[in-house]
Amino acid sequence: MAEELQGLEKLKYKLKAEPLVPLGCMLTAGILVGGLVSMKRGNKVMAQKMLRARVLAQFGTMVAIGYGAYYTAMNREEYDDSQYVGNLGNSNTGSH
Repeated sequence: MAEELQGLEKLKYKLKAEPLVPLGCMLTAGILVGGLVSMKRGNKVMAQKMLRARVLAQFGTMVAIGYGAYYTAMNREEYDDSQYVGNLGNSNTGSH
């Protein structure tokens, strides 16, 4: 139970640190589903627009990931997550 709680704490921390990434993922998935539904219904014009929008949403998500990584690297003291088990850089796990 303690590891599960720690995992949830880490998830909350990551969502707080980079809120645009999950938003972009949900937006991309929603647009993809909309495009597939349009394609299934035979609305080729809307399906094409939705699939183009999906590409833009994916690009926006990648920009958010890149910006979040840059911002976190520049503010390492504020976003130090080395206390969590399972990080590659954590030497306290004893697995290295």
